[in-house]
Amino acid sequence: MKKSKFVVKGFSQRIYEAVEKQRKRMARLLAIPLIFIFCQPAWALKGSDLTKGIKSEFADAVQTGLFIVAGVGIITAAVGAISWVVAKRNNEPAKWQGWAMLGGAVAIVVPVFILAISGSLTGEQGNADAIMNEMGVNF
Repeated sequence: MKKSKFVVKGFSQRIYEAVEKQRKRMARLLAIPLIFIFCQPAWALKGSDLTKGIKSEFADAVQTGLFIVAGVGIITAAVGAISWVVAKRNNEPAKWQGWAMLGGAVAIVVPVFILAISGSLTGEQGNADAIMNEMGVNF
C-alpha cells in the first residue's frame, strides 16, 4: 500500500485504509459508465452485430477443422499403407495397419460429406466441390 504524507495511527488508520479501498473500488467502477457515455459506438452495439461476426468466424473454423481432419486421415492412411508393405516385406503379420488405412479413408471421406451436406442445408450449391473452390482448394 502506498504511504500517504499524513501519519495517522490506530482506529483512524483503519478508517483511512477503508476509505482508500472504497475510493479505488469506485474509481474502477466509474470507468464503465464513462466508457458508455463518451464512446458513441458502445451505445450502438447490439447483440446481433456480434453474432454475425461469430457465425462467419465459426463457419470458417469448422471448414478449416474439417480439412485438418482430412489431412490427418491422409497421413494416417499413408503411414498404414507404408507400414503394411514393410510388415509384409519382413514376413510379419499386419496388426494395426488395416485399421489405420480404413480409419484414414473414413477421415478423408467424412469431412467431404459434411461439407457437402452443410452446403445443401445452407442453400448453397450443395456440393463439396463448390465449397472447396470457394476456399481456394483445387484438387
